Amino acid sequence: MAGRKKGRCILRWNGYRIRKAACYSLLLTAAVYILLANQISSWYRRGVGYCMLDCLHAMEVPWVFGLFYLPLTLWIAAGRKRIYRQPQFVVLYGNTDCIWKEWYLSGIRTAFLCGGLYSSIVCLLSAMVSVSVNNWGQKGSLFYVLNGTVYQGESSTVMLSFFLGNILKTALVIYGIGLLEECTHEMVYSYLVLAALIVWEWVFPEQKLFFNLFSISHRNCRTPERMMVSLLVGIAVTIAVFWIGKALWRKKEFYEA
Repeated sequence: MAGRKKGRCILRWNGYRIRKAACYSLLLTAAVYILLANQISSWYRRGVGYCMLDCLHAMEVPWVFGLFYLPLTLWIAAGRKRIYRQPQFVVLYGNTDCIWKEWYLSGIRTAFLCGGLYSSIVCLLSAMVSVSVNNWGQKGSLFYVLNGTVYQGESSTVMLSFFLGNILKTALVIYGIGLLEECTHEMVYSYLVLAALIVWEWVFPEQKLFFNLFSISHRNCRTPERMMVSLLVGIAVTIAVFWIGKALWRKKEFYEA
């Protein structure tokens, strides 16, 4: 009898996760479709010769990434973090270091799944509505209009940077919000800092604090090497977060875990 109850609980939990993932995917696809259609309509009215790479960048600007993608993703991540705060996890794993490691790896998985899914949806829809993949090497392109020069790199470099940038930003936001919450014991401060960062980089797009730093913007892509260096810095910061978080987590008492 106990085995049957346990089996039913597992089935209910797996069903809940599947429904949540399906809902997340549908909401994300709908949001990208609406935003992309609006952006293309704006380009069409202005007579701008856009390509798939322009569409990718349009879907990673701070206000789109921060106001549409992140809330849906944090909805997924917040539920996972609450699980690791339960006291029984200390009993199960024996110490807080193991709990931190599990939560850190959970953040990595969430970043890869959500960031990869978002990037894939954007790439698929962008490819469907664009005449060409890359016109940045032409003088009539949006890249040339903004930079006064043509792009010398490969399309694959921009796409790879788009995927890696979205995954990195997702991971760092999850960790940043989680660690700030542990320090302040209030989640609201974490979201206020995130909102301030989104608004600042939205109003001042030339500022490269976070979202604009890991971006395939036309300005960043003038020097693909510098763009890749920014991504390597992001990877290094993500690794450093593990050790910083581990030190903070060790200070947690049993009843705080």
